Formats: sequence, C-alpha cells, structure tokens
Amino acid sequence: MKNFLKLYKKISRADFILILIIVVLSLGGILFPINKFIDIDSNISSKEDKAGKYFKIETENDVQYYPLDTENKEIKIKGPLGISIAEIQNGEIRMLDSPCPYNVCIETPPLSSVYGGLACLPNEIIITIEEF
Repeated sequence: MKNFLKLYKKISRADFILILIIVVLSLGGILFPINKFIDIDSNISSKEDKAGKYFKIETENDVQYYPLDTENKEIKIKGPLGISIAEIQNGEIRMLDSPCPYNVCIETPPLSSVYGGLACLPNEIIITIEEF
C-alpha cells in the first residue's frame, strides 16, 4: 500500500488524465464494438436479412458479402495483379478468371461449405463462407 501511495504522489495530473482516457477508450472498445454500428456491406439490405450464410470475399482493401442464395452472378474482384472474376451459382462460388500466373484458383472446385475456402494468393483474394 505504501508503494502505491508513493507512485500516486509521483503521477502528475496530466498523467492521471491520460491513463483515465486510455482506460475509458479500452473499455468502450470492448463494450461497444464499432462493427455493431457500421453496416458492413450494401449487398445486405437490413438487419433482418443478415441472418444466414454469406460468401465473404476479402482483398487487401475491401471485404464484400453476398448471400448464398444469390442468383447467378459474376463478381469482378480487384487485386494487385488485376481483376479476377468469381461466379456465384446454385449456392456455390468459383473463380472463372484470374490474372495470376498458374491459375490454381480456377482449377479449385467450387466453394459451398463453411469448412473450406477459395484463394488466389498471387492476387491476394480469399473467399470463405461465414454465418451471421
């Protein structure tokens, strides 16, 4: 207890205010995560529509979500090497075209399960299925 009192006497008012601000911001981030207030994608129209499974397409600068029941749709995904094209069809997603050198992502079977993933590593694109 004596050590605490010695430390308390050495802390200036500015130090105390700085420590208090850090603690409040830390607790605020834990209690009120920012992703609860930001709509993550315009493809999901309302909170009621968010329940279910979604294709999650991640790139270096962007994350997009598309419902599994999206009807036949081609999606252009911009990566560092250029534009890759993915296709959603019958609850599955696959890569149609990519500027990567070996096209392993195109040869990969379509993704339809939360236990798998689809990636074009040279073009820095990762596709998974997530459940909200």
